[in-house]
Amino acid sequence: MPEHHRYLRGLRTWVGFRQIGIPVERSARQAGLTKYSPLRLLKLASDGIFAFSIVPLRAAALLGAAATALSVLYSLYALYAKFRLHSPQGFTALILAITFLSGVNLFFLGIIGEYIGRVYEEAKGRPHYIVREMICKQKVSEPLIKS
Repeated sequence: MPEHHRYLRGLRTWVGFRQIGIPVERSARQAGLTKYSPLRLLKLASDGIFAFSIVPLRAAALLGAAATALSVLYSLYALYAKFRLHSPQGFTALILAITFLSGVNLFFLGIIGEYIGRVYEEAKGRPHYIVREMICKQKVSEPLIKS
């Protein structure tokens, strides 16, 4: 694969190799400490997530849409409260403006993230498919069995 940051655990699965788990009993470490600190394990997990998924980019759009929808629902409640319960002046408009514009901003950030995700998928240069086996027909100029 032409990628610079290869996450081999994911590429093995992506290519389609069959995998099975083999239980192995390991003895205790004789000396030293593990090289995988919690920060390094977090980096390994993020490599796996970001190398094979654009879901975090799409999450911004979903979160933005949810924030916008909640601000619309809150605006309905705020109008009810303003006319029926006499809420404080100015507070409602400020909260509505902040939540609605933040939701719209996050939604469009998610849309930009979708484009970036597609560019990222293309930039990785992975093939569309992998050929497991090729069966070639040979052109035979002479008959195989002579009579």
